[in-house]
Amino acid sequence: AADVLSVFAGSMVACGEDDDDDEDFEANLTAAAEVNPPAGNPTATGVANIVLEDRVVTVTVDVSGQTTSNITMAHIHGPASTTANAGIVLDFVPSMTAVINAGTRTGRIVSASFDLDALTVSSTGVLRVEPDVLIDMLNTGQAYVNVHTVTNPGGEIRGQILRD
Repeated sequence: AADVLSVFAGSMVACGEDDDDDEDFEANLTAAAEVNPPAGNPTATGVANIVLEDRVVTVTVDVSGQTTSNITMAHIHGPASTTANAGIVLDFVPSMTAVINAGTRTGRIVSASFDLDALTVSSTGVLRVEPDVLIDMLNTGQAYVNVHTVTNPGGEIRGQILRD
């Protein structure tokens, strides 16, 4: 019985080590990463930190320098490589109301947590793909963060999300 318990305990540890649902990710945001060159010679950069734990995605996005104009929205897009654009899969806009209304151009623009199992999947909602699809995109590097501005409605700074 002790041997069986030991094997069971060892397999539980191994499962925890391989858990694809507890990860840290980062995206370095630049104008150069945009597929379509943004207007106005943007010099702002940014960092998005994403933590996935127990199917809750916690996101912070910080912009350094000044964007060319007021920030209007930010999202996770996917699936896409660094050379392709894709649709929105997780929309940060509902958590950015104060930032958008203040005409923000720098600083922390997103600080929010999203319980993937509590969100309804909708083509216009916060979560636009099934939770497991989003998790797979994060784990395979097929998602990116894009920050949009008045001057660059298609995106001003962008960065591929990679494991941290």
